[in-house]
This record gives sequence, C-alpha cells and structure tokens, in this order.
Amino acid sequence: MTNKIRAAIGCILSLCLLLFPGVSQSKTVVFVHGYMAEGSIWQYSGVVERMRQNGWSFAGRYGFNERYEVVQDVKKQRGNATVTVELPWQDSIADQAELLNRYLKAIYINRPEPIILVGHSAGGVVARYGIVRYGVGNVISLISIATPHLGTPMAELAMLASNSPLGIFMQDLGDPTLVESRKLFRDLIPARPGSFLGWLNQQQHPDIAYYSIIRSAEPVDLRRYDQADLVVPTDHQDMNNVPALRGKSVKVSSGGGHALVSKDAERVLRLIK
Repeated sequence: MTNKIRAAIGCILSLCLLLFPGVSQSKTVVFVHGYMAEGSIWQYSGVVERMRQNGWSFAGRYGFNERYEVVQDVKKQRGNATVTVELPWQDSIADQAELLNRYLKAIYINRPEPIILVGHSAGGVVARYGIVRYGVGNVISLISIATPHLGTPMAELAMLASNSPLGIFMQDLGDPTLVESRKLFRDLIPARPGSFLGWLNQQQHPDIAYYSIIRSAEPVDLRRYDQADLVVPTDHQDMNNVPALRGKSVKVSSGGGHALVSKDAERVLRLIK
C-alpha cells in the first residue's frame, strides 16, 4: 500500500468522524515488550486476557525470521483489538525501532485504524524513539510502563559486566547475552550529554497523547522485593522529566515491581477511555 493510498484512507476516516461524530472508531493497541522478554509476555502476564474481557479482542502476533523479515500470525477481528510484536531485545534501540516501524505499517494494512503504542520497560523507549525517528504515522498515543526514559543505573552495571571477564566467561559457557546486549546497555545508560537518551530527550516529539505508568520505588513490605521497581528509578519513568515532553504526559502511579502484571491492563484501559 502506497503512502498516497494510506493518506487517502486516513482522510476518509477523518471525514467520517466529522460527519458522524457519534460513531466511535475502533483502535488497535500494539504491545511492545522490553529487555529479555518476548511478545508472549503480554499473554503470560494476563494483560491480553484482561483486555479481552473488557472488549479488546486479540488480533494476532507479528514477528520476524532469520532475515529480519516480518512474519504474521493474525486474526481478522472487528472493533477494538490488541496485537503483540516480537523484537530482538538484545539489539540497539534504533535497530528495534526500525523493525517496530515495519510492524506498524503491516498492522495498519490489516487494521487501518488509529494505533495506541503500549511499551513496557525498554519497549517504551523503543516506541518513543520510533515515532521521533520515523514520524507518528497512525499512532495517536504512547503509554509507557516502568520505562527508563531517563535511563537506568542497571544499564551501566551491565555494561561494566559485559566488558569484564565475567562477560567473556558467560559467553564461553554458551550464554552470550551480556556481550550481545552491549549496544542496548549503552543506549539505556542514564541520560547525560553525549549519551543516546541525552540526545533523544532533546528531540522534538510528535504532538500525540503521552502517558507514563510509574512503578513505586518503595515496597509496602520490605521483605517483598517484588513490590518495588528495583530496575528503573521512579523519576526516570516519568516522561514529564524528558526535556522535550515536560508537562505533556499524564502520570499514573502504580505499585508492584518492574514486571508486567494483569492489573496493567486496567491501567491501560482507564487511560484509553
């Protein structure tokens, strides 16, 4: 589908909404996973099922093959729907965002409707960089969950580990994760002049809706490490602290650790409504 055809479809849909304001347009939620996760994490966590129970059917999965070509396992669904995408989580933010951009084009062909991006952890940075780099396209909002918009000290520790004998030792044992993730770690170090996030956070961002779901840094029970986010500092999760987005993000606080939980679906649904 050419850009002219997409633009024509967009104009027709916009005109219909103007002529028939009582008609609600269906939307597509695209779930973007984070580091060391897969698209299926949205199912395992219960988020997809909780969305389905609230009227958002599951419209399928988008993945890639060994040549990084887009492959699809989709279902024709009417009305509001969710989809998941598969990203090479060890790659740089830029490489992941390039693939995400191709996914969004394929998704829009199957479902020519407004897109809501929901990114967890590093997936939120991938989604945000993607709309800055490639344009907003059909995306109308970005919801991030526990995302290191200002980076995370854990990335610096991981960088040190990957460049140490530990990284080589793990690779020799058959686990190259630390070594292969160096580019991503570099992208997620705390924002400062000369860093990737230091640059990204100064760039002009599209004029869409932004929402930050922020995990607490203080556990209710000090014996329960899963009740606090020990991966990303609380203030680093707030897009209002991104210079280019200051004051533009709705902030929603939530308990729990860094991982996805089924209650995140309820938070996403409230923001969508």
